[in-house]
Amino acid sequence: MEFPDIDLLAQRVLRQESVALTAATVDAVNAFKEPSTDSPRQRDKEWVAGRAHEELLEGAFNIGAEAVATLLMSADDHRQAVAELLESDRMIPLPAMTCARD
Repeated sequence: MEFPDIDLLAQRVLRQESVALTAATVDAVNAFKEPSTDSPRQRDKEWVAGRAHEELLEGAFNIGAEAVATLLMSADDHRQAVAELLESDRMIPLPAMTCARD
């Protein structure tokens, strides 16, 4: 029985992960900036509109969007680190800093 090339398989998985992360990032940005009708984001925008402290309320939602962006960037940082590890002949620990970001 012949086994598949693990390095090739890993590279393919990482490429697929890159495509998926890019698509998720684009979808998240679009959903936040131009929400579809009756989406949670659209309902949030309607709820905030015209309220006292509208700017502060919108800022709170912006912080949530920033958290989503940070998680997506962290996932991509992890993907890049795994790719680097696979290309190296040397075994080094995967940096955990991206996992600890807030």
